[in-house]
Amino acid sequence: MLVLIGISALIYPGLVDRAPARNRDSGTSSSGTAPIGTTGGESPAIIRELETITGSNDGHELIGRRVDLHVPIQQPINDVAFWIGAGDNRILVVLPSSTSIQAYDGSPVAVSGTIQGLPDPEAMSSWGLTEADREELLQRKIYIRGETAEH
Repeated sequence: MLVLIGISALIYPGLVDRAPARNRDSGTSSSGTAPIGTTGGESPAIIRELETITGSNDGHELIGRRVDLHVPIQQPINDVAFWIGAGDNRILVVLPSSTSIQAYDGSPVAVSGTIQGLPDPEAMSSWGLTEADREELLQRKIYIRGETAEH
């Protein structure tokens, strides 16, 4: 009798795992975690709040994430580069040279793009940064490569 109970204890978990799907909660996988959707709807990876970026301890975990921000320009550098955010919570936006805007302090802007790690110094030299801008950017270690920016 004890032998039968022992064998049943070994076999039963395998039988339960093979149970038909109708006996399982459709909201979870067999591992007990919720399935991850890959189609339809808006991607949760899009960052819509500046504080998500500036509040990050190490911005490297944000590299590659898409952004869609509606914020005021805090400090324009030129027609393709400007700072958004205030004080120590600023981040640089750099647009392609074919996508320039008239940037003014405080003017609202809608920016779409991706968070990037810093390129080599030669690439950054074309952005027209001052020495103070370069130093601040090197401390932040990330920037937004804008694809579009509109007032």
